[in-house]
Amino acid sequence: MGDIMRHTLGNGFGWPAKLSGTPRATRAIYCAGEGTLRARKTPGHDEVSSNPSGRPASDTGAQNYTVEGSSKRNKKKRKKRTTNIGTWNVQTLKEVGKLGLLTRELEHQDVNITGLCEVRWQGCGHFTSGDHLIVYSGGKGGQAGVAIVLDKQTKGSLVSYGAVSDRILVVHLHTKPVKTTIIQVYAPTMQYNEEEKELFYNQLQAVMDTIKTRNMTIVMGDFNAKVGEGQEKKKGLGSHGLGERNVNGEYLLNFSEANNLMVLNTWFKCHQRRKYTWISPNGETKNQIDFIMVNKQWFSSFSNCVTKPGADCDTDQILLTAKLKLKGFKKKVTEIPLIRYDLARLHDTEVLNKYLIETENRFEILLKTDEEKSPDDLRTDMKEIWNQTAESLLGRKKISKGKPWISEKTKELADRKRKAREEGDKPEYQRLKADVKKQSQLERKTNRWGNPCGTSSQETFVRINKEKKTFLLWPRL
Repeated sequence: MGDIMRHTLGNGFGWPAKLSGTPRATRAIYCAGEGTLRARKTPGHDEVSSNPSGRPASDTGAQNYTVEGSSKRNKKKRKKRTTNIGTWNVQTLKEVGKLGLLTRELEHQDVNITGLCEVRWQGCGHFTSGDHLIVYSGGKGGQAGVAIVLDKQTKGSLVSYGAVSDRILVVHLHTKPVKTTIIQVYAPTMQYNEEEKELFYNQLQAVMDTIKTRNMTIVMGDFNAKVGEGQEKKKGLGSHGLGERNVNGEYLLNFSEANNLMVLNTWFKCHQRRKYTWISPNGETKNQIDFIMVNKQWFSSFSNCVTKPGADCDTDQILLTAKLKLKGFKKKVTEIPLIRYDLARLHDTEVLNKYLIETENRFEILLKTDEEKSPDDLRTDMKEIWNQTAESLLGRKKISKGKPWISEKTKELADRKRKAREEGDKPEYQRLKADVKKQSQLERKTNRWGNPCGTSSQETFVRINKEKKTFLLWPRL
């Protein structure tokens, strides 16, 4: 997400001013942060001799300036300016270990922001998994469900999010030069009636109406629509679509036309296998039903939009990605530190009695005061009494970051499974898929009830029993 500011020397029109003794064929560019000049020759002119040490040549009239260090460093810095976004229908994340393997696959594919469809989680909220932040919006029935995964470079840019339904999730990011809003969707399939489809697009339009027009707005996900071939600039459709348009495709293009959006993966020329996003189980039918759209004024910020057939997550749909020139940065937010008290000390009868006596005495003093207080003020005073007493008698509990429970063996099996998918070896892929699932379930049980920390099974049982007693004891306090 980082960026390098590069300034050209000269008259402000992008061309350098003529340096004394320097041919016009040589363009001198100043790289900020390095304090050196680099000479670049325009084709068709005589070459200018270079000095390996980076110093001006003293035996010629031409002055050459070079950056110490190869151009590889500059390429790496330019590469950091690109943010990769994607959308993927994972078909479920309820399987044990699938989320951990998914985030690992996204790291392998170098995707910074990923929208997910059909996660099939209930409720809504956010949580962290390793270095990733996951924001999700699900329903009550455990069907549909959408989510957005932010990696360690982009999760600090999160400002807010809104869980509209189990098919629509909105995320607001703090980016330069303007703020970015990402809407992840999972549209109804062709089997749904027209009323449910219109309800979905009405909800989506209501969300679009709340977004400022100057912001970069990205709408992506599984639309279950085919827009077909043929260019229609008015509707934001390019000439690199796939298949024949259906009813859902008409809904999608009407929505893009009403909001001045561009359907990105129909504008970039690529091989046929980098267009389709869904493959039938028998491999005969291939459709383009996932799309990434952006408002027209920010269309030039994208340099590519293709699928990645090699990405593997036990789904018949393919990861769709787009390259975006975007600079994200962390928004400074004052966070209240999480405080956890050592409740295990309450098992000591002496400590428990002291805690109860001190809180009761302080509550009596609080209630005997003649000053009239509102319910909110009383609640604040009671909370302060509990915290001060717990701080003095119990102390704080150290919070340790949990370790990932997926072993190297599971990761190796997942890598072999991805390789089998790339090579088209279906029998080997199905066998490794079952092995990964079996191994993940075994490791999950071992991590929860087994011996992950070197403790005996008896000690583990005692620890769980103490936690249960503490939970039952808390209402008395």
